[in-house]
Amino acid sequence: MGGYLAKSANMMRHEANKPVSPAPGIFSPLRFAVFRRIWTASPLSNLGLLVLGVGAAWAMTKISSSTGMVALVQTSLMLPVALVSNQLARSPICLIGGS
Repeated sequence: MGGYLAKSANMMRHEANKPVSPAPGIFSPLRFAVFRRIWTASPLSNLGLLVLGVGAAWAMTKISSSTGMVALVQTSLMLPVALVSNQLARSPICLIGGS
């Protein structure tokens, strides 16, 4: 029994001597690989969407000189994004978190 108590006391001493982790900073979530991947993928996806919009508008100017057609292409590319973001803004999670 005495050996068990000595080991237990020894473990508690070692636990007390462990360095305390630093306070979480602004970049502390980047320690997690999954978060880094999602955080990197999001701006790359947004950049790709913007490049697609420019490319489609540019291709439309080559096909037709009508400004209305170019605007229609831009609208058809960005309308789904606007509708999805509007639906996400109305979700119960956003309503509860925003209040």
